[in-house]
Amino acid sequence: MKYSKSNPPMTCMMTQSTCYKGTKKMTVKGVLWHSTGANNPTLKRYVQPDDGAPDRAELLSKLGTNANKNDWNHIDTQAGLNAWIGKLADGSVAAVQTMPWDFRPWGCGSGSKGSCNSGWIQFEICEDALTDADYFAAVYQEACELTAYLCTLYGIDPKGTADCSGVTVPTILCHADSHKLKLGSNHADVTHWFPKFGKSMETARDDVAALMSGSTAPGTEDKTAIMGKAQATASQMAAFCLSKNASPQLPSCTVEELARMFIEEGEAEGVRGDVAFAQSLHETGYFKYGGIVTPEMNNFAGIGALNGNATGQAASFPDPRTGVRAQIQHLKAYASTEALVNACVDPRFSLVARGVAPYVEWLGAADNPQGRGWAVPGAGYGANIVKLLGQILAFQDLGDGYPANTPEWQKAGFEALVERGIINSPDVWKAKFDQPIKVGEILAIIGRM
Repeated sequence: MKYSKSNPPMTCMMTQSTCYKGTKKMTVKGVLWHSTGANNPTLKRYVQPDDGAPDRAELLSKLGTNANKNDWNHIDTQAGLNAWIGKLADGSVAAVQTMPWDFRPWGCGSGSKGSCNSGWIQFEICEDALTDADYFAAVYQEACELTAYLCTLYGIDPKGTADCSGVTVPTILCHADSHKLKLGSNHADVTHWFPKFGKSMETARDDVAALMSGSTAPGTEDKTAIMGKAQATASQMAAFCLSKNASPQLPSCTVEELARMFIEEGEAEGVRGDVAFAQSLHETGYFKYGGIVTPEMNNFAGIGALNGNATGQAASFPDPRTGVRAQIQHLKAYASTEALVNACVDPRFSLVARGVAPYVEWLGAADNPQGRGWAVPGAGYGANIVKLLGQILAFQDLGDGYPANTPEWQKAGFEALVERGIINSPDVWKAKFDQPIKVGEILAIIGRM
C-alpha cells in the first residue's frame, strides 16, 4: 500500500471553508467516491491553503496558486469533502486531505431515507475530458490507495456493509450508489466515467481489498521483479551488447559508460539496472535505432514514442545520464508506489498508474492482469526483455585477458611488444601481469629487442 500511518497522504486543511466551520464529528463507517463533473484535473482549482497557514508557501508550491480564488476554501459553498484527488502543480497525481477524516462531509446530499454523509468519508476526483486513459488509470489507482489506507485506519472491510438509517450500504460506494439507495442526491458520479475504462465500484472494492491483503497474486512466483539489485555487472552488460552490435550508435558515450550509468541510476532508485539495460537493447535494437527515436535524443526506451508518431516525435534528453535516469524513473513508476529519490526527469511519470507492473512480464498491457503497461498492446513485450536479460546473465565476459585494475599504460606497452613480435605468447604473459617477474625473463625479452 502507498499510504500508512507513517506515510499519510498530503494534508492541506481548509479551515476557512464553509463545511469545515459548520460541520460536526461522525463515526466512520465507510468511504464514498465522487468526481467533480467539470473538465479541470488540477487540484488548485478546488484546494488552497488557509490565508494564514504557516506552511502556505510550501503548499502553494506543490498545489499551484488559484489566481481566481474560487477554490472551496475561499468561497461560500454548502459542500465540503475530506479529501481531493487530482494533479499537483508538477503534473503528478496525488490525494490531498482537506478535513479530518472523522469530520462529517457535505458531499452526497440526502435522499428520502437519509444521507451517507453520516458515516462515510468522502473525496472528489478531479475530472478531465474523460478521454485520457493514462489520467484515469492514475487517479483510479490513487483513489484505491487512499481508500485502502482509510479502510486500514478504521478497520473497515472493503467488501463489507454498514447500516445507515436502517439501510444496508456497501462500505465503499459512489455518489450514484447513494442515490439509488435513497441516501443521496441525484448525481451520476462516478458511473458516467468509470465504465469508459472498464472500471466500476465493484472493481474498486476488489482492487482495494487486494491492496490491503498485500498477498502475492497467483502465478507470480516465477516472475522477474523490476525492483531490486542488478545481478549482471556493467562490464557483462556492455560486452553482451558489443557481441550483438560492435558499433552501437551512442554519440555521447561508450556502451561501457552507458552500462555503468544504468547500474548507478538503478541503485539510486532501487530498480534493477540490468533489467533497464535489457529493455534498452530491446527498444533500440542493440543501439542500432531505426524507429521513431534517434541516437542523439538519449532516449533508450522509447519514452513518449507513441504508436503512429513520426521520427523524432518522442522524449529527448540533454545527455545520456538524464535519459537513463528518466527510464529508471519510468520503470519505478510502473513497478512501485515508493517516492523517487532523485528529482523527476521523466516527462511521463505522472501519467503512470503507480505500482501496476511490479514484474517485467507485466510491462506489456496485453500481459498485465490490469490491462496496463509500458507497451500497448505489448503482447510478449516483457517476455522479450526477460529473454535478453537471461542472455546477458549467461554471457561470459572474457574481457581483455588482463588481471583486474591493470593500468592502461602497462597494457599499451605490452601490446607494442606483441605487435613487434617480441612477445609471441601474449595470453601466457597477460595472466602473469600481477605476478613478480624473474630477472632471466626480463633479460630474455630485452635480448629479443
